[in-house]
Amino acid sequence: QKLWRPAAIKGYAYPFIDSGILRQTLPYLTSLCVFSYGFTEDGRLIPPKTDDRWMIGEAKANSVRPELTLTSLNEQDQFDNLLIHALLHDEERKERLIFALLNEMKEKGYEGLDLDFEYVQAEDRDAYTRFVARLTERMNVEGYPVSVALAPKTSDDQRGILYEGIDYA
Repeated sequence: QKLWRPAAIKGYAYPFIDSGILRQTLPYLTSLCVFSYGFTEDGRLIPPKTDDRWMIGEAKANSVRPELTLTSLNEQDQFDNLLIHALLHDEERKERLIFALLNEMKEKGYEGLDLDFEYVQAEDRDAYTRFVARLTERMNVEGYPVSVALAPKTSDDQRGILYEGIDYA
């Protein structure tokens, strides 16, 4: 016997998306993940180059949850696992980033956080897991759900930089 469960459908979009395409897509989504915010080496938030407020408004007008997507993109718009490493091993940077995220989400009206860190180093696996737990706890206290984007994994012992730094369990 199969149990019915509602599906949550997320869509990622850059703030420079054509507004007509966004409006056509929103009725099919549960959440709109605005792509993306990055961060600096010292833990400051890097917003998208194009204003994202209009997307948040469109999402809410269509009963879709707008989510801030935090990536490991650096100031050159490249995924940077050294940036992740530096963040994960510095309490002050983590606190600065979490504080900045909470402020940005409150100010702009985001209703959730999607974490999309690419290329977490294998040696950072446990530190990343602790960071996700801490970030989730802080966000949940403020009423924000947190999701983590993951590369598809086909086995427990799968090798590769997309998998080894992530504790899928």
